[in-house]
Amino acid sequence: MATDPRLIAVTDRIIARSRPERTAYLDRLDRAADQGPARAHLSCSNAAHAYAAMGVDKSTLAADRAPNLGIVTAYN
Repeated sequence: MATDPRLIAVTDRIIARSRPERTAYLDRLDRAADQGPARAHLSCSNAAHAYAAMGVDKSTLAADRAPNLGIVTAYN
């Protein structure tokens, strides 16, 4: 089944309209990745909560350059 041309046109307009903002967003992501994680600003209690459920990965997560990935899901 072919995609309706109107849907393609709307999608193309959305992509074109959001291009400057998306480019800026992706540039910020690249700069943040180059700088690495910024966990030094966390208070001890916040850091403790962040690492509490990590098990054997706690010390790795607490390291300066270790990534911290999370998946957040919601269902309404």
